[in-house]
Amino acid sequence: MNTEFEIIDKYFDGECSEKEETEMFLFLSKEKSAREYFKANYKLKMITNQIDEEFPENLDERILISIKNKAIKDEKFYTAKKNSHLFYYAAAAVLIIGLLLGYMEINNYKANMEATTRKIEKQEKLINLILNNSLPTTEINTKYTNEIIITSEL
Repeated sequence: MNTEFEIIDKYFDGECSEKEETEMFLFLSKEKSAREYFKANYKLKMITNQIDEEFPENLDERILISIKNKAIKDEKFYTAKKNSHLFYYAAAAVLIIGLLLGYMEINNYKANMEATTRKIEKQEKLINLILNNSLPTTEINTKYTNEIIITSEL
């Protein structure tokens, strides 16, 4: 049955042989659905024949150029999208390197601070040692044998 409908399509396309035409018309006389299909195709062919609108000469060229331009835009978008992944990877790598350098710098400052603290503690101990051990402790005792009394007469 599909082959008969295909023969009807070939008939309207002008590709049908005489033998196929006779088979088609015999089939049309027997099948109501085939006759309806034939009528619908006939109406469609008549409508398309009535439309005699001329297309501009460069319509095909403009359509192909617009398709090509759209393909180029799509290609640019996808390559930009692919390149954006590379940008994100590069940004992540730079960020990780920056964080590692910052961490190393903080550790360096911490080590310097600890060394400076140790030096200050050593110097403090040395100063205390010098101050406490350099001079013997002295005691000053006064005797009040000759007291001087100063009085004023006003």
